[in-house]
Amino acid sequence: MVIYLVLLFIVVMCIQIAVKEEGKVISRLFYFGAFLALILVSTMRSSSVGTDSGSYVNYFNNINSFAAAWGGDLEPGYYFLCRLAHFISNNYISVFFVTAFVVTLCFFVGIYLCSAQKEISFFVLLTSGSFFFFFNGARQGLAIAIIFLATYFLLKRNFWGYLGCVAVAFLFHKTAIIGLVAYFLVNLKNHLKYKLLLMAAIVIGIVFFDKFVDLVSWINPPYATYGEIAEESHGLLSLFFISAVGAYFVIYQRYIAANRQIYDILLKIFLLGVTMAIFAAIQGVNIYGIRRLSMYFTTAQILLWPVVFTNIKKPLNRRLFLFFFISCYLLYYSLALNAFSNLVPYTFNPLVTSLFEF
Repeated sequence: MVIYLVLLFIVVMCIQIAVKEEGKVISRLFYFGAFLALILVSTMRSSSVGTDSGSYVNYFNNINSFAAAWGGDLEPGYYFLCRLAHFISNNYISVFFVTAFVVTLCFFVGIYLCSAQKEISFFVLLTSGSFFFFFNGARQGLAIAIIFLATYFLLKRNFWGYLGCVAVAFLFHKTAIIGLVAYFLVNLKNHLKYKLLLMAAIVIGIVFFDKFVDLVSWINPPYATYGEIAEESHGLLSLFFISAVGAYFVIYQRYIAANRQIYDILLKIFLLGVTMAIFAAIQGVNIYGIRRLSMYFTTAQILLWPVVFTNIKKPLNRRLFLFFFISCYLLYYSLALNAFSNLVPYTFNPLVTSLFEF
């Protein structure tokens, strides 16, 4: 787990320096340092880090041509990356590198273009687990990162740009189509009839939740299990945490003055993800499964927190809240790393360890 804490420290430190020296050569160097640190840790891990990493390595090993990449039983995006990775190396370190590069680039550009305070965004990106999701679900992790990048087009109300990102994400994971919901949600007018319409949709969603799961499982069969009744409390930690964060965002909304329009849009997106996870809990189904779908929307917290800090004007209040904020997210970070997806212990690719053997 130490490597994840060191990574967090290095990335946040580099981003802080880069922001402070914005416009100078040193700024670009430290941005690159943070970018490189994220890619290296993602690339050098062994196939045992992440529950499904071994399966993705097998996909990589079986792709030897572009024809095979387009003829697989999964979405073609990941297969295409696998084929490109083979030009670098036939060791799976290459596909981990290519995947990490795309995911990191999408999050980096999205934060750079949209965040009011980049160091806060990168802190949340890591401690919320949003970045590390692709260690387990590579295809959906890629799709989530691309949808996050699409937030830029959503905030600009650029439908075609947003649609283009969703289409690319769809090539990696079919569930990315759910990202279209966010665009239409944030463009609902704030009249009472539209709010009542949204409330009615939520009630219908609860009542017909099993039908929704059937639809998702038709798009991607592995999600059929997410409609099954859960016998264990998988994902309850995540559910509690994002629900608490969502409640805070709603309560604090009245105090938002700067960047209020952006905050309102992002809050709608985040609450959509929270609502999906709560639906799963109400129905008693696999919470972790629906949590994977909700992450298309809960990544909005990466951009919401900077707006919150921008609106805390008193230095003392800001320092006290920053301490509480960091403590809560570090605690969640520690618990989540140990509980989910075989991220701990972190072990290196044998190819990497062989370089240090004498």
